[in-house]
Amino acid sequence: MLSRLSSCVRLLAAAAATSKALTFDGGISLSQLPTPALLVDVDELPSGGVDALPTGRAERREALRDALFIHARVIAAGKERAGFYKGRGAPLAELDVELAGDAYLATGLNNNWSYDNSYFWARTLGSGARRPAPGIGLDAIGDRTAVRWLRDDEPGAPQTGDGKFSEWAEFLDVGDEVDLVPIDVDAWLDRHDTAYLVTREMRPPGADPLVRAEPWVITS
Repeated sequence: MLSRLSSCVRLLAAAAATSKALTFDGGISLSQLPTPALLVDVDELPSGGVDALPTGRAERREALRDALFIHARVIAAGKERAGFYKGRGAPLAELDVELAGDAYLATGLNNNWSYDNSYFWARTLGSGARRPAPGIGLDAIGDRTAVRWLRDDEPGAPQTGDGKFSEWAEFLDVGDEVDLVPIDVDAWLDRHDTAYLVTREMRPPGADPLVRAEPWVITS
């Protein structure tokens, strides 16, 4: 009886979250957003959201630092699986985004990796979405970004024992979505006047995040 009651409560909560999500200014699912796109995770902003951000340019950028993502898609997959050759810098994928500054591959906002999703998606809720994928490096190749395993002699290698947080990258395929976290925030914001606001609090746990369809002007 208690089990059925708990299930009903969870369903009602999910329905309420979905209903609330419809008020997010004509929001769309993150997977519907064209890439590449700069995102602001409003769930990670201080109380008051974007309306409460400082008006000064430097202060506003600092306030956004822990809420920024670059949403991208895979446009080319690695031709071979790295297997036991991870430490040799094996290529994994190419993304449709040009590196504006230092960044890292994160577990992401909508980690839709069907083979691992049920195992640890809960660990990437909230600020966990910014968790780095250990042992993974990024290289600029023109207007694209290459994703690869780090070589054994590079900082950040080898992959840690908590392999589930990076082994998914070995299975990236064309069309898959990933999120980068900018390290050099100024370099990325210098290239973007607008960003898309994204939230997960208005969706049931594990659902695709909601994005406000209208871009938000960063410098306003």
